[in-house]
Amino acid sequence: AVVSTQSTGVEDELHNILGLSDSLLTEYIVDLAKKSNSVSDLVYDLHKSAGVPKTEKLEEFAGKLIGQLPQKQKKVAVNSKELQLKSARQSEIKNKSYAFIPEPKVKVPKKKSKKQSSESEDETVVVKKK
Repeated sequence: AVVSTQSTGVEDELHNILGLSDSLLTEYIVDLAKKSNSVSDLVYDLHKSAGVPKTEKLEEFAGKLIGQLPQKQKKVAVNSKELQLKSARQSEIKNKSYAFIPEPKVKVPKKKSKKQSSESEDETVVVKKK
């Protein structure tokens, strides 16, 4: 019932703006309005895809049409942005939890002088690799 009432109003406005009204064009414009995020988006789409000249009447019409859309359509875009922000925050927190992996310690045999070699054969030194 909402769409048919909307369509009738849209057809009347189209007749005022373009001097004609058509049910297919009306349906197309209502669908464009549902997909648009703002009045300026709708005006741009109507001008680009349907060839409707940009006028003050068109902007008023677009504003009225978007204002008549069910609230669900507007909230979906907001919820989508909120979800993107939440996901970005979670990724940022996760990224901050990462740290560099320390380099492994490598055992390098200690150089022995002639005196030390007779005292112990198994002595090694731990050196951090750079």
